[in-house]
Amino acid sequence: MPRFSAIALMAASLAGFAFAENLAFLSDAPEDPEHSAIIYGANEMFKDLELRYKKDFKVKNITPKKDITPEAQAAALIKAEKDGCIGALVIPSAGDDSALKKAVSQLRAKKFFVATLRRDLPDSGRILFISSDSKKIIEALKREFIVPYSKSNIESLCIFHTEGEQFFNDPALAESFEKRYNKDVLDYIKQRTRVVPAGATYYSKFAGEFKHNINVLDSYGIVFFDASPLLDMSPIPPDTDRFFSVSLDIRPHIGYFLANRQITLAIGDDYFGFGYISAQRLIEARLDGALPQNDRISLPPIIYTPEKIEQFGADWLKFMQ
Repeated sequence: MPRFSAIALMAASLAGFAFAENLAFLSDAPEDPEHSAIIYGANEMFKDLELRYKKDFKVKNITPKKDITPEAQAAALIKAEKDGCIGALVIPSAGDDSALKKAVSQLRAKKFFVATLRRDLPDSGRILFISSDSKKIIEALKREFIVPYSKSNIESLCIFHTEGEQFFNDPALAESFEKRYNKDVLDYIKQRTRVVPAGATYYSKFAGEFKHNINVLDSYGIVFFDASPLLDMSPIPPDTDRFFSVSLDIRPHIGYFLANRQITLAIGDDYFGFGYISAQRLIEARLDGALPQNDRISLPPIIYTPEKIEQFGADWLKFMQ
């Protein structure tokens, strides 16, 4: 083939990729490793979509640096649409979501579609909600530690992330944190054990400040609903009365605690799957007008034990590329 013809053919084949279509990504937390995993999943799907549509697709992270309220998320989505994004993957912030729902509804009328991840926005006009399968999370908890113990003789010290160390003696305060997490899973833990809710900036400080309170717990386990209290990487003090130590969060630093068997089970969202599936559905809705037939998808959670520490490390090395 003559050189000129080859160049012309190459130029024609690449012409359709000249214009990039952006999806926005909006989280409820700034600079979180899970962002990389979700975006990695979306980028993997884009490889197929770029061949199908002859377009270049990218994810633009529009998560605010601080004060990520539902109102701030609503403003960020409206700005993203004005800036040319064609849809958004959103992890909604907890709180009064009326402004966020209104923004999602108004943007849908402009064919700017939204997929929500982990936390839903019902009656908002979002086209897809992806979460982890509660039943499979509960199955993992059953296998690992809860079934052998009855509600009458074991307690679950449930740790939430707060500013400052405290036991939640006020039921309303405990409820305000609990509602941010998977209700089915929390209800199951409450059915099988006596829940002792508490908050910590760092668990090491909590364990030091409330050493006596922890010592009086007889036959107990720890459930970290958020991995943030372990970010200081301080070891979890050994305790012969503690039968399990579980994290419902699989951020990278949990690998340290799995490797040292201070965490016996880590269960988390399939961040890669969240990004992969939502990217496909959003692009198809925008470019083909094909809304998802099923607007709710439950993915199996990702489960790690100390025996799977090598897989844990390999997964995060891949996601953080």
